Amino acid sequence: AFGKYKAKNIVDIAELNPNYCNWLLKQPILNKYPDIKAYLEEKFIDPNEHYMTFGKYKNKALSEIKKNDPKYIDYLKNNDFIKTRMVSLYDAL
Repeated sequence: AFGKYKAKNIVDIAELNPNYCNWLLKQPILNKYPDIKAYLEEKFIDPNEHYMTFGKYKNKALSEIKKNDPKYIDYLKNNDFIKTRMVSLYDAL
């Protein structure tokens, strides 16, 4: 009923854009929607987790990627584009 995904299903939004859902969990407006809040709290146990928004690990948590493919994390850390243009991702690495 609100925001950039107005009239969309929260389950679909969580799959499409988990970073948005993590951000949404921190917003006071969510108190007006207890069902949505409960779903997101269950799905996103750690709202501070960072999720990839591109590439072969799109919508995967960094913690999961670090466990399963640490070389990919190293690749991201050494990527100049990530360092200069995707600072929040770089900081999360």
